[in-house]
Amino acid sequence: MPHKHLDLLRHRREIFGVANNRSWVNQVHHDSLSLNDKIARFISRRVGTMWFCYGLAAIMFIWGIINILLGKRAFDAYPFSFLFFCLGGIMQSLLMPLIMVAQNLDTRHAELRAESDHLINQENVARLERIEQSIKTLIEQSQKQPRKRVKAESEGIA
Repeated sequence: MPHKHLDLLRHRREIFGVANNRSWVNQVHHDSLSLNDKIARFISRRVGTMWFCYGLAAIMFIWGIINILLGKRAFDAYPFSFLFFCLGGIMQSLLMPLIMVAQNLDTRHAELRAESDHLINQENVARLERIEQSIKTLIEQSQKQPRKRVKAESEGIA
């Protein structure tokens, strides 16, 4: 999937001359996200925090207190089976697939970054090969010149 966006990345780098800017890769990835992808990332980023754990603990605590205070009129009496059934169902049927979708999106982003790094590495290898060839040419030219001339030039400089 990142190959489809790689052309856009190459095009932007050619136009703006950006050699190694992660923000372009991030922008290409962000532009490729659908509304569902953005919703999945938003929720999964919130679920993966300690505040979410605190929120679940608070809901469970409040649920328990309310049902204990209601006594015989409690809608979910002590071992709070309905609470755990609802939380378990929400976690398994909604959050787990959502987290998997977010992980797939992160994988796609990582692949796009890897492709960008590979492109940059190819360009750098080509540049190094040109530099190496230039150095070899300069060495060959310096070896072809007579020693006296090189020595005379160096004395004239000093």
